[in-house]
Amino acid sequence: MRDGARNAEERRPGVDRDRPRNRIRGQVLDAWAYRNGVKLLREVTSKAEAWSIDFNQVRPHSSLGYLTPMEFAVRQNQAGLSF
Repeated sequence: MRDGARNAEERRPGVDRDRPRNRIRGQVLDAWAYRNGVKLLREVTSKAEAWSIDFNQVRPHSSLGYLTPMEFAVRQNQAGLSF
């Protein structure tokens, strides 16, 4: 693990690495931080939030008929369908 990812891990208070879900989430976050050269938790949080917004609200997905996940969810709710 590169220093940036290790520093991000050290600055992540309250993460219980003993629970499988948190362990996997932590490993994904560490890998993402390593690939993106992130050293501070606030950078990780900011960049991950920006990516999440882009992925869910801006970027269309071919599997959803080239709608964003947000548009898809709105249309499903308007049609009275649950997913």
